[in-house]
Amino acid sequence: MEYHSYDEVPVMLSAKDISALLKMPMSTVYFIFHAVDFPTVTIGTRKFARKESLFRWIEMHENDISYLVSANAGERCKELKKNSKQKGRKC
Repeated sequence: MEYHSYDEVPVMLSAKDISALLKMPMSTVYFIFHAVDFPTVTIGTRKFARKESLFRWIEMHENDISYLVSANAGERCKELKKNSKQKGRKC
C-alpha cells in the first residue's frame, strides 16, 4: 500500500507495512525489528511498531542509518547491545 500523508499511515505497523512505507526489502525491515534500540510491540507471535515510535526512531538515526546496509552491521549491533538498557534483544 502506498501512503500519501502521515495521517494515512496506520497506528500499528507490521513488517510488511514498514517495507511498503519505506520502500525497503523485508530482510532490512526484519533486521530493524531486531535492533536493540528499535521499539516493538509483540502481540502473540507477531511484532509491530507504533507509527510515532517508528518515525521517532528514524529521526534518532537519520545520520546513522547506513549501518543497516554496511559491512559493519555486526559491529554496530554489538555497540548497540553494549549501550542498551534492554538486555536480551536480538540484532
